Amino acid sequence: MVNRIIVAGIVASIMIGIIIGVEYIDFETINEGETIQKTSDDNTQKLIELLESNKVSEFNKLKETLDLNRISLEGANLQGKDLREMNLERVHIMNATLQNANLQGLILVYTNMKDTNLQGADLHNVDISRAWLSGVNLQDAYLKNTHVGDSNLKFANLQGANLEGVNFGAADIFETNFQNSTLQGANLSGITLEKLIFAGADMQFANLKYSTLQGANLQYANMKNINLENTDLRGANLSNANLLYAKLNNANLINTNFVDVKNLPISKDEAKQRGSIVN
Repeated sequence: MVNRIIVAGIVASIMIGIIIGVEYIDFETINEGETIQKTSDDNTQKLIELLESNKVSEFNKLKETLDLNRISLEGANLQGKDLREMNLERVHIMNATLQNANLQGLILVYTNMKDTNLQGADLHNVDISRAWLSGVNLQDAYLKNTHVGDSNLKFANLQGANLEGVNFGAADIFETNFQNSTLQGANLSGITLEKLIFAGADMQFANLKYSTLQGANLQYANMKNINLENTDLRGANLSNANLLYAKLNNANLINTNFVDVKNLPISKDEAKQRGSIVN
């Protein structure tokens, strides 16, 4: 009876620890029926050391032995590291430094990279769908053909980033900065992009069909061949943008600023009739 009570107490303690976020405990068997406790700090430090020394196979093997939901590399400094073959899926890398790191071709699905510094990093052909990228710094990063569908990109900094061909799917985008970024051929269709900054961005051939760009800043953007059909552009500022061959069918243009726009694909009279501001 006493043994049952002790066992029940131990189980309850473990469950409470999980619920309140107490440090993960890894049980390592020594002899039959005998265990010792090893804290997650040991595993975390080992994983970081393997990453920093580019020991790919060792890192991947150790990762696979751990609980995927509790692997944390928070605050790790991996600046300039070559991580191309590392298995970082579902890993928590919050507040880490991966500036100029090479993550080319990785699968980062469900990875938590909140507030991580990825400035200048190479993430092209990476799958970071369903990832947590809130507050991440991707300034000047290379993300060509990256898939970020269903990811959280709130407050992310994408200034000057190469986002050519990126599929944003149903990404959650709020107060994200796309200034001077390259979005050629990117898919942003059906996404809410209200009050975002796209000033100076290269958006040629991008698909923003059915998107909401209400109040967005698109000044000086290169929007040649962009698809803005059925897009909500109310109050958006497109002054000095280039709209050569842009598609504006059924777009909501009330209070849209077309002052000094180059190659407006509709007549100024039509733009005025649809509620736009032109000169």
